[in-house]
Amino acid sequence: MPKADYVKFRSEWIKEAVSVDPELLLRINNVRAQLRQCGWIGAHPDGTGFGNLSLRINKGERFLITGSATGHLQELGAGHLALVEKADIERHFVVCRGMTVASSESLTHAACYRSDPEIRAVIHIHSRKRWKALRNVLPATPEDAAFGTPAMAFSIAETISESGKKQGIIVMGGHPDGLVAYGGSLESVFSLLQDPFGD
Repeated sequence: MPKADYVKFRSEWIKEAVSVDPELLLRINNVRAQLRQCGWIGAHPDGTGFGNLSLRINKGERFLITGSATGHLQELGAGHLALVEKADIERHFVVCRGMTVASSESLTHAACYRSDPEIRAVIHIHSRKRWKALRNVLPATPEDAAFGTPAMAFSIAETISESGKKQGIIVMGGHPDGLVAYGGSLESVFSLLQDPFGD
């Protein structure tokens, strides 16, 4: 049985089913399958999942995110997604709804969406090779900002604001292997991760 991700935030988890449009679920699974093929989303030998993705819902700050401890799954159903209804970075608190609790990186995703209304999708991957190649090239968070913490979320938000870019990749300095990419759609964010320096 896979171990749960290291969820650090406090949460109000409303354990009830969320409705996900079948076409949206298909898009999520298509992009996620490619991420898994690259080895950027998955599970460690001990069963701990890594990597996640999310999509903004409408124009607000609510978003759908892959659930905690789902990295090992080949394909996701609606029950493997969580709807983050509120994310209070300052209080390290998340309100989520779904049959699974929201990913440990929910505050980081929330920080991206809060930074710019045009950001519609966020992908968090693990890749030691890309992390090493990009850490001194692309914007990075401080090494003392650990994953899943307010410090990481605030650093992400500040980095996006300073860049002024609607899409980009941020190296997580305090999370070796960790990268966060954001943009207008899941497909465009995945393309950016494939080619960080493409036009």
